[in-house]
Amino acid sequence: MTIDATRTEREAGQMLIGGEDVEAASGERLDVLNPATGQPITQIPAGDAEDVDRAVHAAPRPLEEGPAGGMHGADGAGEGP
Repeated sequence: MTIDATRTEREAGQMLIGGEDVEAASGERLDVLNPATGQPITQIPAGDAEDVDRAVHAAPRPLEEGPAGGMHGADGAGEGP
């Protein structure tokens, strides 16, 4: 799987894990309230420990599979001023 770290468009109310828009593993959602009125304006996934584990497991992939994947140490460093 290729992960596009420059992607800016996302589905509203989703978490981004491993380059994918996903719901919480539990399927639960939380209301986001308007601070001025206290009224709900949207819902978001209620992430929990299982979602943290998924994100931590997915985190190394862009480093391994992305453009810097084959670089080591100073290979990718630019020249100083």
